[in-house]
Amino acid sequence: QVEISYWINGNYKSKETLELVNSEDLMTNLELSVLEGTAWFDDIRVIPLQAIQNISLSEHGAIANAISQGTYMGNTQYASYAIDGDQSSSWSSQGDMPAWLKVKFDKVYEIEQVGVWWASHKHTFSIELSLDGNNWTEVVSSRSSNNSEGSAPVHELFPIDLTKAQYIKLKISSTSAPSSHIFQASVGEIEAFTDILADTVNLKFSIAVHQNPAATKYANIVVAAESPLQEAPFVSVKSAVDSVAVPMVLLQNSNTVYSGSYVFKSSSSHAIYSHVTTETGASKDSVRTVNVVLAKPAALTTVSSLDKKASLVITPKTIDKETYFISEVTTENGTEVYSFSPGISFNDKIQLEIKYDAISYTDVSKLFIYEMTEEGWMPVRSQVYQSENKLKAYVGTLGKYKISSNPSFEGYNRIPETFALKQNYPNPFNPTTTLQYDLPETDHVSLFIYNILGKQVATLVNGFQLAGKYSLTWDAKSDLGDRLASGIYFYQIRTSSISQVKKMILMK
Repeated sequence: QVEISYWINGNYKSKETLELVNSEDLMTNLELSVLEGTAWFDDIRVIPLQAIQNISLSEHGAIANAISQGTYMGNTQYASYAIDGDQSSSWSSQGDMPAWLKVKFDKVYEIEQVGVWWASHKHTFSIELSLDGNNWTEVVSSRSSNNSEGSAPVHELFPIDLTKAQYIKLKISSTSAPSSHIFQASVGEIEAFTDILADTVNLKFSIAVHQNPAATKYANIVVAAESPLQEAPFVSVKSAVDSVAVPMVLLQNSNTVYSGSYVFKSSSSHAIYSHVTTETGASKDSVRTVNVVLAKPAALTTVSSLDKKASLVITPKTIDKETYFISEVTTENGTEVYSFSPGISFNDKIQLEIKYDAISYTDVSKLFIYEMTEEGWMPVRSQVYQSENKLKAYVGTLGKYKISSNPSFEGYNRIPETFALKQNYPNPFNPTTTLQYDLPETDHVSLFIYNILGKQVATLVNGFQLAGKYSLTWDAKSDLGDRLASGIYFYQIRTSSISQVKKMILMK
């Protein structure tokens, strides 16, 4: 199978699986062709089937030794015969009892199954594994073999709990051979099985980019593995202007985390390639692609994700020095997650926009942009622009964001398409009334109350407001806190482009 995540003609396809045909041959190259349109390939990986292999073989570098080596028909039956892959050749002990046969593998493996081919005689035995050849763990307790005296070779397999080991030992306490027999123990093969692809498939490591908050062009690339590596990971960064190898060094007080310095030089996509190899020899490659944008003071700059669905608007008031912004899109549990950095303080809040797929939601008015915090995913005050299939929010710091619906939300996030000042209710009223208005654009808004003589008596709103639907209650009090007399009053709303007035009656 091949798993592919990609963008094609503006649409993101996450982790699509393709079945390979005629895949019995060794695959050394994989070619993907875009027959129509434009595509960006984000992540391509081959998913192998499980491959169980006996690593207790001389052809795989295993070495065997035993308490002794018997003879049969004048031929020595060496310990190496028990790891040659040929069940018809066997090792035997000379006459010693108890006896043992020990095998050292070429490296440490995670063993999930052991086995024995019995050549002749019935045996009472146990099997142990060890990491260092000194400290042993019994994985098959003492028991009798299933063969009978003089039978053809019999194969026994024993599934065990996954155990890391570089040694296996077969301990034989007795056999059915008479004490006068030319040999006692008789073993065709001793086996240890591992999934040779498990280390590679399960090998997990992460890549992080940490910008210097004082000078964002400088960054540390950090590779963190779940288990110790044979050597420092190989890391390179390819941008529009160059491809640079990043020397990695092990962090102090850690045996799994490496760091290397990198300098951003251009606004472009940057592909961060890494290759790691564990102490057990498993290796894995990863490519992480981010978009890098240089924003300059006094300039309007847009920082977009590579799939063009999320963006930041950096206004002239946001920064006071050149700043490199990084964006990345990943998929978590089937949902696109957008990450932006640097994580520094800005002079003004930053406008964040994320587009959504309209067919995925039944009620877009309950959509929110969520931000990852120490407490988990938390909703940010959001605006839904239904005609453009996008959400907008204003954030003070940068981090990870996604779109999600909140079915229990009783409000209304969808932005109205036209301005409206609605009639207050109830009207006439005493002592309170509700005023509502729709604001299609973020703007400075003032809402004042005037008496019949045109004198301003109360201020309900006077400041910057996000686009949306608003509702507020007036208690018929003046700005000084005095209760106003019965009569006719006017309420006027003003924005940068609109002014509207409506009449209401206070009747006591």
